[in-house]
Amino acid sequence: MIKLKKQFKIIYLCLITFIGLLFINNNKVIAMNNLNDENSINNEINKIYLERKK
Repeated sequence: MIKLKKQFKIIYLCLITFIGLLFINNNKVIAMNNLNDENSINNEINKIYLERKK
């Protein structure tokens, strides 16, 4: 019975740690066609904005 409680504590700790890591690393990556120049990125954003506005 004591072994079972220890196992549940270990499993619970691992589960909480795993869920915590999932939330910490929940970053979305946005690709912009390899545009590194700030002006190029702003121009691309403006183009997309104008296309949606039409």
